[in-house]
Amino acid sequence: MAKRRHRVPQIAADIALNRALSKPLHRQLYDRLCRAILNRQLPPGQRLPSTRDLANELRISRNTASNAYEQLCAEGYIERRVGHGTWVACELPEPFFFTHESRQESASLLREAIASHVSISRGVHCQAEQVLIVPGAQTALDMAARILLNPGELAWIEDPGYPGTQQALRNAGAHHVWVLLERSAWEYSRRMRKNKETCKR
Repeated sequence: MAKRRHRVPQIAADIALNRALSKPLHRQLYDRLCRAILNRQLPPGQRLPSTRDLANELRISRNTASNAYEQLCAEGYIERRVGHGTWVACELPEPFFFTHESRQESASLLREAIASHVSISRGVHCQAEQVLIVPGAQTALDMAARILLNPGELAWIEDPGYPGTQQALRNAGAHHVWVLLERSAWEYSRRMRKNKETCKR
């Protein structure tokens, strides 16, 4: 029996992303896929391409595709399982039926809960309106790197550390330096001075 093929190539071909817009590409991709799910262009149970295949088809980074999938999965529109792939959820989440005002109210309550949590658990004092909700850790790293660093500035990364941090710093145009975790504080200071002198040359 011939293996049944899903409609991934046709679906990807129908997705138009505009790099000239201020809206991030991952958000544009999320919107297109969400709309396709809601109007049943992507029916429940429909298999979706891997992030690698989707990125290649749309000529975007794999991180962009992953961020869109993470948001869809977090909201219950798709399901993912290692070794089995990604597919449209059989039951759409209830928030789909919320009004725009209801969504705004839910987001406001979530920000207030996060602000309260970090104040108690981390000692971070902030207001709810200062909380920014993003679709994934990589998006948060990219945003932090671009906001806090100027192109050419030096940033230190723990070694070993999270590989996505290096990519975020590279995207921001920063120079990264790996720092072994077992090094002493004196060695940190000595190496920092050395790298600062190198950057000034």
